[in-house]
Amino acid sequence: MGVKRQIDLFGRLVGSTHIVDIFGREHQSIDEMLGYWNDNSDLASDLEYPPHFFLRANPVATDFATSQMDEVARIINPSEAIISADRNSSIYRLFNYHTKVPPEIARAFIETYSSPGQVILDPFCGSGMLGLGAHHGLNPEQHRKAILSDLSPAAAHLAWAYNSRPRKDMLNDERERILRTLVDRVGVLYGSSPDGSISKTARWGYQVWSDVVKCPSCSEELAYFEVEENGETCPNCSEQFSWKETKDGLKGWERVRETIADPLLCSNIEAVRQQLCHTWYSKKMYSDRVDVELEEECQQLAR
Repeated sequence: MGVKRQIDLFGRLVGSTHIVDIFGREHQSIDEMLGYWNDNSDLASDLEYPPHFFLRANPVATDFATSQMDEVARIINPSEAIISADRNSSIYRLFNYHTKVPPEIARAFIETYSSPGQVILDPFCGSGMLGLGAHHGLNPEQHRKAILSDLSPAAAHLAWAYNSRPRKDMLNDERERILRTLVDRVGVLYGSSPDGSISKTARWGYQVWSDVVKCPSCSEELAYFEVEENGETCPNCSEQFSWKETKDGLKGWERVRETIADPLLCSNIEAVRQQLCHTWYSKKMYSDRVDVELEEECQQLAR
């Protein structure tokens, strides 16, 4: 009976005399591999960027933690309130990650078992909530220093993103780019601009759309909004609005349907016809544009 041997990620038998590093280079021993990395520092430098990954022992964490040692410990008060946190906060829901702890929970433990300025170490940081608890919601003089580490590149990236100071100029540029893209694609649904600039866009406060219905008496097709304004009667023949059949067996009012092309399904679908009845602007900038023209633009974009 054959003996099963475990194979590593590079197809080598586990326990063989050769060691293969992450670059695919073979080494006779661990010491030889570490020596090779130390002699070829340029080889490892490309991997050492925020969030930091080190091929050898972290050269920063030990010295940094030793220099920040402080024997002062905070006395625990047994009468302090029970910890509570919100899992629906905007910062908690910013990124999804399993086994995630709200930063308020982490901050409560940090404030209890450490003093301002001390170092907080989380060697299995996950999404970095412990590091976030060391400074989020605290005054600058209450901040703790945090060292975060995780074997998962995805976790290290999230932790770095959560605990790094954002570049406001980059955020503002990206926000403007996204807004310009949205204005170009769906701006007609929410406003209009003569030159395409965001600052001069007349945004709509709201629009009133109505299903189109058909009068059973005169066969007139009207927006239900008009029928409602006319006291639930047809403006053309004064027929009372009702979905039910009349006593004479005539059909009641019904919605007007139309066939439109759906670009996502690549087929025609049947839908209730709708009509734009009113558009309210926060500022009156386009007095020469009437609702009918806006309706045509919206209908064309929707299709």
